[in-house]
Amino acid sequence: MLVAFIAGHWASDLGWFTLVSTGVHRGRFLLKQREYRVLLTACGVFLIGFGLYFLISGMNL
Repeated sequence: MLVAFIAGHWASDLGWFTLVSTGVHRGRFLLKQREYRVLLTACGVFLIGFGLYFLISGMNL
């Protein structure tokens, strides 16, 4: 049972990350290089901010 759960979880991770990486790769050709960099930078800043929020909220127990 545990092996089936792990295998299913890994398979879903593989499918999801394949979908995301394919979308990012194809999106690169739809946008100009500057727009692509701005979008990736904005996503990175958002993720850093989200991580800091969770870190700070976790310390205020």
